[in-house]
Amino acid sequence: MSFEGVAPGTVVVIDPNDLRTSRASARCTTSTCYGAGARPALGLRMPSVVKVFGVEVEDCLTVGEELSPSVRVGLTRLVEQVLAELG
Repeated sequence: MSFEGVAPGTVVVIDPNDLRTSRASARCTTSTCYGAGARPALGLRMPSVVKVFGVEVEDCLTVGEELSPSVRVGLTRLVEQVLAELG
């Protein structure tokens, strides 16, 4: 995820309706290849409320094997937030 003005490691909750499909983006964006179009194609029943959680990245253009320290902390917070949401 990349949101202008959001600190790396920040947990964000995104409305699935705000996600877009994009294959050609070379920049950091909230676009994703996981579009809502897969739902009907797979015949899946979806809950009435869907939340997409993400963590703001530190550098979205560098690929590595480890998370940055800020994203590692954000991921821990994300897991805690998801568990709290699930009750």
